[in-house]
Amino acid sequence: MLEKQKEILDNFANKIRSLPDFIKEVSKRFMEYERESKLADILGVFGSSSLFESNTQNIEHILAYVVNNEQNLNSDNAYYNFWNQYGKELLKFRDREEVKDYKVEVEKGCKNLLGLADSIFKDLKDILKDYREKYGIIYKELEREW
Repeated sequence: MLEKQKEILDNFANKIRSLPDFIKEVSKRFMEYERESKLADILGVFGSSSLFESNTQNIEHILAYVVNNEQNLNSDNAYYNFWNQYGKELLKFRDREEVKDYKVEVEKGCKNLLGLADSIFKDLKDILKDYREKYGIIYKELEREW
């Protein structure tokens, strides 16, 4: 199921990437952000301006955030401020008609995986319960979580 979900996510990413205006829009936002923030001057670090150049690596990072529906990034993430400024706008690519079927398939796969995880967790709890009864095993850490 995991391999199938990875394939579904790859297809979703490829479809978004292939939208005629996706790369153009991300590139435009990188240019705006770099110009507005003057990141290279603020950091005073050689080569820091390349962080927001429109190149394949940077676009792939943003694509991953779009595909994964990242609403917020960790404040340690290099794209944190950029994503706070443009993330909601870029996430709209997920809702485009051209990718609708892919998005539905991704969501269905995620739901199936979560259901499987819940089922496995329930089975493990049942096994632990059996072991407790049979062998008198007590594990207080797990009892707090359940």
